[in-house]
Amino acid sequence: MSSIARLRSLRVQLLLWIALPVAIILFALSLTELRSHERAMARLVQERADNWTQAAAAFIGMRLDRERDRLLQLTAVPFFHTRSPATWSQFLADFQDGFPAGLAVWNRSGQLLTRTEAASWADAPAVRDRLTTRIQAGEPGSITWWPTPDDPHLILAIATPATDDDFWLVAGALPVSALNLAEIPQILSPGDYVTLEIADETGTPVFSLARPNDPSDTGKIVQSTVQVPLAPWQVTLQASWAELAPPVLRFENLVFLVVAAAAAISLGSAYFGLRNIVYPLRRLNKMAISIGWGDFDAAEAPVGGVQEIEDLRLALDDMARRLRQYQQEFRSYIGAITMGQEEERRRLARELHDGTVQMLIALNQQAELIERGLPHQPEEALLRVKELRPWITATLAELRRQIHALRPLYLEDLGFIPALEMLVRQVGERHHLVVDFEVSGTERRRLDPAVEISAYRIIQEALQNVAAHAHATWAHVELVFDPDGITIRIEDNGRGFEVPVNPSRLAQQGHLGLLGIRERAQLHGGWLRLHSEPGQGTALTVRLLDQAGDASPAAG
Repeated sequence: MSSIARLRSLRVQLLLWIALPVAIILFALSLTELRSHERAMARLVQERADNWTQAAAAFIGMRLDRERDRLLQLTAVPFFHTRSPATWSQFLADFQDGFPAGLAVWNRSGQLLTRTEAASWADAPAVRDRLTTRIQAGEPGSITWWPTPDDPHLILAIATPATDDDFWLVAGALPVSALNLAEIPQILSPGDYVTLEIADETGTPVFSLARPNDPSDTGKIVQSTVQVPLAPWQVTLQASWAELAPPVLRFENLVFLVVAAAAAISLGSAYFGLRNIVYPLRRLNKMAISIGWGDFDAAEAPVGGVQEIEDLRLALDDMARRLRQYQQEFRSYIGAITMGQEEERRRLARELHDGTVQMLIALNQQAELIERGLPHQPEEALLRVKELRPWITATLAELRRQIHALRPLYLEDLGFIPALEMLVRQVGERHHLVVDFEVSGTERRRLDPAVEISAYRIIQEALQNVAAHAHATWAHVELVFDPDGITIRIEDNGRGFEVPVNPSRLAQQGHLGLLGIRERAQLHGGWLRLHSEPGQGTALTVRLLDQAGDASPAAG
């Protein structure tokens, strides 16, 4: 098989036009869906990271709010507002448990009024300036932090009224470690490979938690940053995509599943095509080849596959049976034709021997008698010569009848319709039948010679059947012309017969003459219709198409 033929085979066509397009469409749709899925997953992962970061910032803000409430409790004590700053030292020392890094108080101008012993940071002008600047900016409270080598201090400041036009700035400090920021990963459980960092407004780290890299990291990093309430801090969370996305929803896993599904569908389609289409069609092809070689039973066994192929096998088997039946009927028809030819030859030989030859022998004997008696009895010889004339005339008539039976000379000499009229009259006279002949139609013309001879033989055969088998006393022949051809109708009042449902059974029932009429009609693109019932006579209709279309008028 050539490469082009292989490309046109059903197996390749199934792969090219069914499995491959389905796989491509499925893969394209899957990629589109996966892209949408990836974007949705990106939003989901980002939201998850933002939620963790917001939770961490809220946790820190809650701790800061708790410490600020302690400072507010200090400023709410009446003693703090009824005493002078000189008496505050012992009072502040009693509240130092909540602020282990010390407490301090400034006036509006930034002058340090008092501080505890641990509040060494209050002597730094930078701390005072930072706090007073924020208070003067309208913030009710301020939180800052003071970096130290060991542990940075977190400083909380609150402005509380001193007089109607003045206020005191109260600040308390505690180590950043007192906020227990290391508990955030345990409380939130963001994952084993998440980096958490807390930094101030300048970007200086306050707290950081670094985890090892994710071994399944694909290089994608998700980051989220949230401002901490009450403090100039920012919480930043960094995590790998693999840490935040569940393994079952990862894009690379889904791509593998889609490719595997597309491959499985393609292989399944190919297997289905081979098992249910290609292989059954191959078996069906072998059956068709066997039928072509004469094995008409080759398509009896099922070939499997889809129902359409089984229907095709049934149609092929039915066609093989019809072909075998047609061949048998054709052989019977050919045999009948052969036997008919032999019978016609025997009939012609018998008629020539019994009729023409005997008459010629008698003429020869009379000629010998005339020859012998002519010298002695000339008058008697002359009388015998006169007696020979009727015998010669009868012999010529018999020869013409036999020649006319072999070849309708009237058809060529007189024309189509006169020849049919002569035929009808001769059959009626010979078989003592009353035969009517009628011609109708507005398109009377000479037809194609082959059509005319077929019509003549059809009428001749039909009338012979009426005379030989129908036992009829009357027959009617009608010839109808139309633009496309002619229609022949022949009716009789004979005994009739049962018409087979299938015309192919005409040969089996011995109606070889009718089968010959049908073959002649089909030869000219026509048809044969029979209507007959036992005891009700027979009506025969034959349609012939005129292929020549000679418009010359019919003779006669």
